[in-house]
Amino acid sequence: MKKKLAFFILFIFLLSFVFVNAEENEYEHDDEYYEKMPYIWMTFDYEGAAADMTSDGNPHGVELIDNKEGIIVKMAGEINDPLSDPYFYFPVSHDRLSDIFCEEVQAIALVIKTDVAIKHPDAVNQPELFFRTVQDPTFARVGHPDWTDYFAGNETWAPGTEGYKATDDWQVLVFDMSQNSYWTSIPDRLRLDLFDVCLDVEYVVKGIAFFLQPEHALEWDGDFDRVAFEEEYAKANQPTPAPTAEPTEAPEETEAPKQTESTTTDEKDIENMTWLYVVIPVAIIVVLVVVFIIVRKRKER
Repeated sequence: MKKKLAFFILFIFLLSFVFVNAEENEYEHDDEYYEKMPYIWMTFDYEGAAADMTSDGNPHGVELIDNKEGIIVKMAGEINDPLSDPYFYFPVSHDRLSDIFCEEVQAIALVIKTDVAIKHPDAVNQPELFFRTVQDPTFARVGHPDWTDYFAGNETWAPGTEGYKATDDWQVLVFDMSQNSYWTSIPDRLRLDLFDVCLDVEYVVKGIAFFLQPEHALEWDGDFDRVAFEEEYAKANQPTPAPTAEPTEAPEETEAPKQTESTTTDEKDIENMTWLYVVIPVAIIVVLVVVFIIVRKRKER
């Protein structure tokens, strides 16, 4: 019975060990995935993300709510009064996104979740991304020159994404920035117009990612956990550069300090103290041994 119990305990221990390792090793490093993953990225699944999302501009017609999955963008349109042109800004001034250079970044990917079935019938199934740069303060639209042409009635522009999919799962919206002549220098504002017109609907934004190549963004599965794993792996396995020996100037020769009488006296005092710490305990031990022997001989008599 004791043997069976021991084997059972051992089995449970090994099983728990396997499960723990399986959870830790959810991903395996892939060089090809690492080369194609986002150049810069940011998720909005933390407390305070809603406040950060308003740092570059106030949203219009939407309420931003913190959530463990991502920012909930709650729109206030109703059946008799549909909301027109709801939008919000991404925090490109945040530390996580402050190193974006337009000439390097050629695509932007958003990971979102929404139910397009309950949008307003008149709404265009097409999110729109507007941006402004440090070099040019005029707002431009992805796939479209600028707002001047837009208001002039020029609607012959290429969409930046295929639009929303009819699914309640996470989906990746990709905006190709490679052909936009206004996408230069550093982004100053980045604004997402969710729908032209919509009803009361919840819209969740998990994160945003910037890619060096549009095709890499189109192939990406939207898995930020995998991206975080690859980044940590790269940091942990980064080779340490060998230290380079820098020539140092030879120190100037200095005269040795003359030994003064006081220093000689101090050294002698230290030597004397050291001997005292050694001799006194030994002497005490010897005395105790002698006393013990004498007492023992007297008792034997």
